[in-house]
Amino acid sequence: MLSKQTIDVLNSIAIISADDKSNKITISYPLTFIAAAAGDILVQYDLRNSEIGEFENIPVYNLNNLLSVFKLFGDDRTVIRDNKLLKISDGTASAEYIISDESLVEYKDYSKIFESTVNAPSIATFVISKDSMKNLRNASGVFKDLDEYLLKTSESGVKVSLAATNSFKAASNTYSNSFLAKTEKEFTVKLPVKNLNMLPVSDYQFDIKYNSAQDKYRIILTSTEMDNFKIILSPSVK
Repeated sequence: MLSKQTIDVLNSIAIISADDKSNKITISYPLTFIAAAAGDILVQYDLRNSEIGEFENIPVYNLNNLLSVFKLFGDDRTVIRDNKLLKISDGTASAEYIISDESLVEYKDYSKIFESTVNAPSIATFVISKDSMKNLRNASGVFKDLDEYLLKTSESGVKVSLAATNSFKAASNTYSNSFLAKTEKEFTVKLPVKNLNMLPVSDYQFDIKYNSAQDKYRIILTSTEMDNFKIILSPSVK
């Protein structure tokens, strides 16, 4: 009922839902959502086009714990639900994992937020390749005093730069990368380094959305490698 692809996706995004207390998630058909504790990262994984078919909600109190169980088995493992148990087997080894009570793991549906964000007009659209994502992540590891990414309109499109939240504590180090984009409005928004760095490394299309009535920005990322996978980032204004 849970395919290798689904488990791989969950592995790649489990860190987003983790905080000091728990790693709760409801694995749900057709849409599974993961939200960061601060609410500034939302992930939507659409299972309707997957090979696993429809299934009942699976409330999980600690996703990392469940994923560790899957790692005990090879890629040819099978996962079957039997009431409150997930039965996992690869033909020789087997395990039973107790599903959490739904009262302990609330399922939150963020589909309307994704729908409204996708349908909102974009003020900038550009692609950051997997290699460029790796370079940004590596640069943030080198310049540890720079703890935010600035996304700003430039002559050729959008420039992504490393910057410091507290400029008085920052050294004079800088790093930036420019990306071709068609922009409809000048803007400067910022994202915490940790938020972008915890996302799965992939080629992403970035669509920056602007709500003029609320003067708020959202960024929706669509992976070109992971089907039916979208992320919403909520930046702040510089």
